[in-house]
Amino acid sequence: MTLEVKNISVLRQGSDIVKDASLSISPGKVVGLIGANGAGKTTLLRAIAGFIKVAEGSVCIDDLNASALSPREKAKKLAYIPQGRQTDWPQSVRDVIALGRFPYQGRFGHLSERDHAIIEATIKRFGLQSLSGRPITELSGGEKAIVLLARALCVSAPYLLADEPTASLDPARQLEVMEHLRNEAQRGTGILIVLHDLTLASRFMDHVVIMHKGRIIAEGPPPATL
Repeated sequence: MTLEVKNISVLRQGSDIVKDASLSISPGKVVGLIGANGAGKTTLLRAIAGFIKVAEGSVCIDDLNASALSPREKAKKLAYIPQGRQTDWPQSVRDVIALGRFPYQGRFGHLSERDHAIIEATIKRFGLQSLSGRPITELSGGEKAIVLLARALCVSAPYLLADEPTASLDPARQLEVMEHLRNEAQRGTGILIVLHDLTLASRFMDHVVIMHKGRIIAEGPPPATL
């Protein structure tokens, strides 16, 4: 069981933004995608998630071609944390986290008892009980980061893609986010993280993949590869 990215290429205005990129994420492992700005990291992550059309290559989730899965089926297998933490609607923290259960809702959008149990367990796991009724628009950047991470993990997907989840956070919050992700990997989730901080990468990653000008140029254990 793995998430396999095979020879992905992405074109934009006739130029290769990502070229022939291959990598894999195994259950229980944290993989860091490292590189300078403009290296193609976010584009590759969005292509894996299915948000960008690929010119070549494929993504297979546990031996299933992701392109053959319905959006709902894919959402159950692959959670995603986008870059940035923009929140325009004053939903409560509980309601934001509950969005993670959307792929499991029936045709009338009702949450099951199991959904409610998972939502409450996630709120407790992240220590968000005191914030659960507050609008997310009133939270600090660090608090929003934890809530959006909780929403993604509430999906209970076997794989998680996270695009710079520690960006613009103070050092204590960065460590908190990375420790939550490390703990999630220990539960068996395979995680791919776009990251700029090499210290965090060396401390928390099992494997790092380095991109340069749209290509993967090196990968392996952090001490050797970095």
